[in-house]
Amino acid sequence: MVYTTQGVTKTAKWSHIKLLYDENPGYKGVRLIPKLTENHVNPDKINKMKVKFASQIFSRTVASNMGYLADTNILPAECKQTADLLFFMDDIFDSVNGSKMKNKYAKPLLGPATPYSVHQKTWIEGIQMFNSIKFITPSGKTETVPSVTNWV
Repeated sequence: MVYTTQGVTKTAKWSHIKLLYDENPGYKGVRLIPKLTENHVNPDKINKMKVKFASQIFSRTVASNMGYLADTNILPAECKQTADLLFFMDDIFDSVNGSKMKNKYAKPLLGPATPYSVHQKTWIEGIQMFNSIKFITPSGKTETVPSVTNWV
């Protein structure tokens, strides 16, 4: 998938998520990303009707671990571009799943959308980003998909 953010074109790949899963980062048997399973990364096993799988992939935990492992050369540097997309999607999910009660320690986008919140800025940037997303088929053909268009 190719996308543009802040004028920079980047590429995110599902294979990067698979690499992170295969790396299985952790310490003394405790995994850094315990919710990431074969059901998240293997296209044949993904339950497409469960939103929780998408929210667990497109999360700060997966993004930050992928970015860190790419920074430390455990994963290829290009994985940072996928990590950036995961951070973006986590913000978008938060912005539409906020509550009317705001915990002062919660992420700002989990709070209510108000004239002074960061929601409007996030949504404007999100529309630009979603409009830039193109999927590249194995044959090299560029496609858009309804789910991305529907986010806009």
